[in-house]
Amino acid sequence: PIYSPELWNVYGDALWATADRKGATDAYQQALAIHPGDARAHWSLAWTGAEMGRFETAFRHIGEALACDPEGRMRGQALQLLDVCLRGQTQRFAAERERLAARSAR
Repeated sequence: PIYSPELWNVYGDALWATADRKGATDAYQQALAIHPGDARAHWSLAWTGAEMGRFETAFRHIGEALACDPEGRMRGQALQLLDVCLRGQTQRFAAERERLAARSAR
């Protein structure tokens, strides 16, 4: 077995690059199983969540990444991802409002 969260993170990145979304997510989760305070794994799970439209998951992992990174090394990346998630969620809500408005107009 591999007991290095860094290796699981890199493996997850490789899987993501090959479009294996589930495998990448599983690898990042394995990194957290080894070290629950791994800011990089939390950030990676936030990224995968955002890319798959799972914004609630992304928000949770962004918060965890920031909490696990007292030196602030990932702060810039986490805040950029937070902006992406907020925009994505806003677009989703706007589309849902339009859909409901069109439905009620029938």
